[in-house]
Amino acid sequence: MYKQMKYVGNILMNAILAVAFMSMLFVSCSDNDDIPGGPDPDLKVRAYVACEGNFTKGTASLNAIMEDGTVQTDIFRNANNRPLGDVAQSFSIIDGKIFITLNNSEKIEVVNESDYKSVATILYPERTISPQYVMQIDDHRAVVSDLWNAFLWIIDTKEYKVLQEIPVSTYSTKQMAVADGKLFVTLAAKKIAVISLSSLKVIKELDIPVVGDSKLLKDKNGLIWALACGFDDDPESIIPWTVTSLNGIDPTTLETVKTVKFPSDYTVSKFGARLDINQAKDKLYLNVIHDNKEGIYSFPIDGEQLPAEPLFVYSDKVELLYNMAVSPEETIFICDALDYRQRGWVYEFDLSGKRLNEYQVGIIPQYILFK
Repeated sequence: MYKQMKYVGNILMNAILAVAFMSMLFVSCSDNDDIPGGPDPDLKVRAYVACEGNFTKGTASLNAIMEDGTVQTDIFRNANNRPLGDVAQSFSIIDGKIFITLNNSEKIEVVNESDYKSVATILYPERTISPQYVMQIDDHRAVVSDLWNAFLWIIDTKEYKVLQEIPVSTYSTKQMAVADGKLFVTLAAKKIAVISLSSLKVIKELDIPVVGDSKLLKDKNGLIWALACGFDDDPESIIPWTVTSLNGIDPTTLETVKTVKFPSDYTVSKFGARLDINQAKDKLYLNVIHDNKEGIYSFPIDGEQLPAEPLFVYSDKVELLYNMAVSPEETIFICDALDYRQRGWVYEFDLSGKRLNEYQVGIIPQYILFK
């Protein structure tokens, strides 16, 4: 994944150039079947999907999967008569507003959830930025992680402006979680920084190298879970090759109180392993490769080891898994980016691997948020 591999080093730069070249070569020319106008008040949204679009082409989109199974595509463009921007990484819903990060456009677009009309565009003129994820920390502030920089930034979610920065020890801040008055954030697949929300300063770094864009998740007991990765023998390697352990962190003591180690032959898929949790917050789900098969595994938070067999193998049903998420109904949604040059799909599977639904969205579906 373009953003996942954008660290530093020669290996990384080669990967970026290759993906950028492929993206520029294979720009989608598919027909536009977007639904015009604003949202239908008689239809309810089941999930939103952010699609990256092709790098440098400004084809990012926000899409809505409705409860009746229909899809409203490119809803920002339809509501505002202008493109969303370049490379949509993620979005958060705060006080009825959708905050969408566009990392190559160096901005956050804010829209009303009710009609998708633009409310504001958050820029940071003093800096070159690449916003990744947005995490609300109180009733008027949120933290934004940044792909390229060694800091996070605070935004005012009422006045839509940048307030300040939080410096960290290394570049590329990514996924975040909040617990016990602290913000946990992954740093360049090397560590987890812990930041006091009262002082907005780093109080500790945890030596847990989190897989790429894998989430930090809080379970029903308050533990923060992180999926750790391993690298090859090259000390300068920046692309993980294996998944090594699931780690449960006590947010009060900042100690790892549970570690579930994986056998050495569990490896990451092309865009890394992904981690999510069910609505009851008692079972984790992840995708890894084992025995040459890509599958979805489940892990109860009180378990002792990862099951030997996956719930189901998806590699014969999905061309290119780009992300995955667990729905409130405990079904598995998988983003299929196909070949990057056409509109992708979101597939919904039950826990046996039966495909329940399929939804065609925009180019390179990346991030899912359920209502």
